[in-house]
Amino acid sequence: MEEESGAVVVPRSAAVLSAAAEYKNALKGIAAMITGMAFLILSDAVSKHLVQSHPIGQVMCVRQLASLLFVAAFVARGEGFRALRPNNVRMQVLRGLAFVCSSYLIILSLSLLPLPTVTAITFSGPIMIAIMSAPFLGERVARVVWAATLLGFTGMLFIIRPGSTDFTWALLLPVAAAFASSLRDILARILARTDDSIAILFWSSVIVALAAAPSALLGWTAVSPIGWGLFLLAGLVNFCAHLLIIESYRLARAAVVAPFKYTSLLWSAVLGYLIWADVPDGWVWVGAGILVASGLWIARAQRH
Repeated sequence: MEEESGAVVVPRSAAVLSAAAEYKNALKGIAAMITGMAFLILSDAVSKHLVQSHPIGQVMCVRQLASLLFVAAFVARGEGFRALRPNNVRMQVLRGLAFVCSSYLIILSLSLLPLPTVTAITFSGPIMIAIMSAPFLGERVARVVWAATLLGFTGMLFIIRPGSTDFTWALLLPVAAAFASSLRDILARILARTDDSIAILFWSSVIVALAAAPSALLGWTAVSPIGWGLFLLAGLVNFCAHLLIIESYRLARAAVVAPFKYTSLLWSAVLGYLIWADVPDGWVWVGAGILVASGLWIARAQRH
């Protein structure tokens, strides 16, 4: 027996094998996303600590330079520096600029808001990715996505609560950061078709370091030995986080792996409480729950 796929006739055994391979890659992509988010929240926690005594530009620049050290070590032990060759320079630059915006907005948000609140608001990212995956990636987006998007927007309103006494304009910063991060991830998915994951990470880190260098030099604050250790730690976990996230988008469709960013809420709640005694209020948990539900709804719709 044979099955038709468009104008191409595919043996059933090949189709089953392809489906099994896709399922296996999806599981790998999900695992990479979950692990990457754990590292990313740890990176955010270290950055939040550093920005309390150092300017944002300095934190961005030194953290990315430290990350580049680990990129270089990773490449030297692997394929060699030829793996860093960019094939799509224009897209590399665009992703780098999106990375600059997302890094700045995230660090600025962390300097003004509790870690769990910033994390919860950035949960709107997978919804933005699902919407952008159609025009940017050519991936099919079901009609139900629009209903799920409206639900997700409602969840974000629960957290931000515009018009209430708890509202502050700083709460809009993570929303902007989520958009920039979503655009960065969409561009990573496009770049994964032509460039190695390590090349994507390398050139984005170079662009962030260069963009932040002027403000870092102008507002430089002396760094203690412990501070240098924290910068190295931030670079290491940032490197691990983004490499794993980029790899997850290479292995599986964006709409499948993006919802697993939600695992970051657990890590941010734990670290926020242990380090700063931040406890999210009920509205943050309600809003985050709605955002998670909408993201999972979108993921389910996108699989069919």
